[in-house]
Amino acid sequence: MTATDDLPLAVQNLIDLPADGGLPRLMGSRCTACGHYAYPSVGICCECGGATEAAGLGRKGIIYSYTSVHVKPPMGLPSPYSVAYIDLNDAPLRIFGLLAPGNTTPYAIGQRVELRVGQIGVNTEGHPCLRPYFVPDVSSPA
Repeated sequence: MTATDDLPLAVQNLIDLPADGGLPRLMGSRCTACGHYAYPSVGICCECGGATEAAGLGRKGIIYSYTSVHVKPPMGLPSPYSVAYIDLNDAPLRIFGLLAPGNTTPYAIGQRVELRVGQIGVNTEGHPCLRPYFVPDVSSPA
């Protein structure tokens, strides 16, 4: 048990945090009619209007594009902070996500990244919270 175990998620239903301490994974939705994936989860498919179901989206991907933001961020995020479009390995989807706060190593387009969850900033009530972010994936070859 760690000090962050009792912190709420900044946004619900974006990630699955296994109770057994397993690795977190992104959660989204998949259309039961056409198979289209969405993140964050939606109730109605934006492609065909069909019903959707919860879908695990994995935890790894490749940076499509990224940037660092040097203006004061909202919600107590560290400054500067970096964000990226990430092509997921386990679902045909490109998502927008936060990169590891305080990472001094430059990122690169095409770099492999993996999901982490940690205390970053505050929620809408001003309390510390957990947020998903991505770090370089050192377990995969470049």
